[in-house]
Amino acid sequence: MKFAVIGSDHAHVFRFVEHMKAAGGVFAGVWEDGHPHTRRLMDEYGAQAYPSWESVLAEHPGIVGCFAPNGRRMEIVEACSAAGIPVMSDKPLVVNETGLRQLTAVMEKGTPVSMMYTLRFEKIVRALKVLLDSGELGRLINMEIFNPHQLHPERRPDWHFDPAHGTVASDLLTHSVDLFRWFTGGEEWEYREAMVTKSILPETPGFEDLAAAHVRTKSGVSGYFRSDWHMPETNGSWGDCRIFVTGSRGMAEARVTGDPLTRKETLIVYSPVRGTFEADPESMDLGSGAENESVDFLDRLAGRPHIITQEDVLESCREALMLDRIALRADLTEKKEET
Repeated sequence: MKFAVIGSDHAHVFRFVEHMKAAGGVFAGVWEDGHPHTRRLMDEYGAQAYPSWESVLAEHPGIVGCFAPNGRRMEIVEACSAAGIPVMSDKPLVVNETGLRQLTAVMEKGTPVSMMYTLRFEKIVRALKVLLDSGELGRLINMEIFNPHQLHPERRPDWHFDPAHGTVASDLLTHSVDLFRWFTGGEEWEYREAMVTKSILPETPGFEDLAAAHVRTKSGVSGYFRSDWHMPETNGSWGDCRIFVTGSRGMAEARVTGDPLTRKETLIVYSPVRGTFEADPESMDLGSGAENESVDFLDRLAGRPHIITQEDVLESCREALMLDRIALRADLTEKKEET
C-alpha cells in the first residue's frame, strides 16, 4: 500500500514511516512544508516532495499520516476525507468543539480515521489488559493512570504554547482517557470532574502544564488520571507512565516506560492465585493483535481484527475535550511584584 505524509511537526512521523515501511508500505511522498523533519524524510527515505496537500492527495495514497501542527490537523483530515483517503493522525487530533463536529462529520461519511494511541501497544500495557480480562484480579474497581512528560520548552515550536493548538488535557490526558475506556470495554461514564493548573512559563500565559481528572463509569468503576509537563530532564525517558489497578481480588502496577531507578518496564501483580510476582509479557499470550498502531490501522482497513476502533477515536477525543471544558483552573505561577 502507498502511504504519504502531510505535515511533519512531531517526531512521531518517523515512527509512522518506519512501521508502514516494515509492513510493506511504499512511501509515496511528503508535503514540502519547510520543516526540518520533512527534509530528513526526504534525505533518509528518498521521499518525493510535493508543493501542496492537493498534489500529495492527487497521488491517491492508501493512507495519509497527519503530523501537522495540532490546530491544523482536522483541516487535513477533511481534505483527505473529500479525496476518500484514510488518515492516521498524531494526537491530539481534535483541539476544540469545532474540530469535534468536523471529525464526527468525517466519520459519518465513512472515512476511516485512527490516532497514534501508542501506549496501547506497549507490551506491559497489553499484558495488563490480558491479566484483567482473565479475571485473576476479580472485578475491576479502580484504575489510576499517571503520565508525566518532559517539556524541553527550548525545543518546542511557538505554536505548542498556543491554546489554539490544544491544551494539556487534549494533548496528554487523551492517552489516559483512551486507556481507561479500553480497559473498561468502552463503558459510558456517569461522572467526571477535572482540574487544570498553570505553574510554569509565565511568559506563555495560555499554556497550562498539569491536568487531572476523576471519572466513574455507569457500573461504578472509578478512575483517576494525571498528565503533566513536569517530568524532570534528569530522567532519561520522555516520561514515566504508571498504571495502578485495584480489582476485587487483587492489584497490579504497570511501570510502562521504565522505572527511573531500574530503567525497566515492569508489571507487578498482587494475586490471590499466585501471590506477589513480576509478570513476564514475553511468556504471556498477548493475543494476535498488531504490534503497533499503524499495523492495527492496516488491519482495520483490511477487515481484520483490530484494537483501535472508529468509536474509540471519536469518544476519546470527545471525553478529553469535555474534561478540559469542565475543569477548574488555577494559576500558580509566581507573579513579579510591581515596583
